[in-house]
Amino acid sequence: MSYLITNEIFSDYLNCKYKVFLKFTGKTATKTEYEKLQKRLLQKYRQYVRKSLISKKYMNGGIIEKITLSDIVKQKFGFGFFIREKFKDLKVHFDALIKEDSSCTSYVPVSFIRKERVQINDKLNLAFCGAVIGERLNTIPQFGRIIYGNNISMVRVNFDVLIPKVTSIVMALRNLIASDNSPQMHLNKHCKICEFRAKCYRNAVENDDLSLLSGLNQKKIQKINNKGIFTVNQYSYTFKPRRRRKSRDKKITCYPELKALAIRENKIYVHGTPELPHSKVEIFLDIEGLPDKNFYYLIGLIINENGNFHDYSFWANSSNEEDNLFYQLQKELNKYRDYIIYHFGNYEKKYLKSMSKKLENSQSRKVKNIINRCYDLLPVFVSNIYIPTYSNGLKDIANFLGFSWTDKSGSGIQSIIWREKWELSRSNIIEDKLKQYNKDDCLALVNVKNFVSENRYRNE
Repeated sequence: MSYLITNEIFSDYLNCKYKVFLKFTGKTATKTEYEKLQKRLLQKYRQYVRKSLISKKYMNGGIIEKITLSDIVKQKFGFGFFIREKFKDLKVHFDALIKEDSSCTSYVPVSFIRKERVQINDKLNLAFCGAVIGERLNTIPQFGRIIYGNNISMVRVNFDVLIPKVTSIVMALRNLIASDNSPQMHLNKHCKICEFRAKCYRNAVENDDLSLLSGLNQKKIQKINNKGIFTVNQYSYTFKPRRRRKSRDKKITCYPELKALAIRENKIYVHGTPELPHSKVEIFLDIEGLPDKNFYYLIGLIINENGNFHDYSFWANSSNEEDNLFYQLQKELNKYRDYIIYHFGNYEKKYLKSMSKKLENSQSRKVKNIINRCYDLLPVFVSNIYIPTYSNGLKDIANFLGFSWTDKSGSGIQSIIWREKWELSRSNIIEDKLKQYNKDDCLALVNVKNFVSENRYRNE
């Protein structure tokens, strides 16, 4: 059976080679809710961009839709939407094609992307379209364009560096089709939204695969494999206790082999003594947002003032209310002269830094003061406290410690799905669900911080 290399297959390969192998060998699974929703939203965005470009009269030389690349060249149209082309084993969809000069064969590909930022995989996917144009017309375009975001911004992407990478990937895909050998399976960040997630995770657990340890990337795993170590259990025997040297260097040292040992023995290990700041006012901060849109829409706080707990939730309906969201946070923080803000991961600090850049100098200094009061609990679990969980995610750690979320399906990906659905429906039920999820994150932080306080002197 012959297989075609499509936009989807090429994109899948960038995320996971094993996923492509599963598809080539006839494996199927139901698309995740996230994938389904993103596909619908992308289709809607493509129509939005199309209407906007037509209204702005951006195109010259006539417009055509839903025909092949060969036909658009023959008919010498200047602009085409939703063009398709099949050439040999390549089958590609173009969001748009633009004729950049008077030559009827000089077309460049255009991609439409909902996100507010363009990433390397977006550029490679566009270059793949450019490579197919080169195969079909014997002339590779020198560049392509990406239209992205709600403001329909446009960026030029040069192909000189990208085309050789695309050629190499296409060759690798052809070799994968021709071979019966499976690439090694590695769990990675894409698994959260992949239709094969359950299958791969189940296989990884059965094989005690090293990629279960989220702190190990594929490159590190390969180095470990080269030493004849292939399972978490085997890896756990490589840990050698080390005495921590006193140093001014605050670089975080991680021992994934100690994590493996904790899992093997189902035991908590404390390596060194994590430092915790002290204040009579403890603030637990969690922020929800849409990373692809650079949009922060929900701030949750739990404030512990001498044992008295208060919780707050600040919500933004749109990006126009984002500044007001911060001012509500700032107003609450201004009530206290001294405090510590606990958070988990860099997302909250990233938000504060983004606000610091947006605000005037006097306000920016106040934001920097807030940042200086932040304490990230995640590095404690990377460097000092090793919990018998495969990842150091807040949910995994808090669940192990006995905390549970109100909605068991809640997660970072699920919160994105909920917000995207709220954008379409403005449902109070979904809004309440997001606020509760955010509050639960803050409560989980309280539990995790208390655990660290109680166990940080226990060296094992």
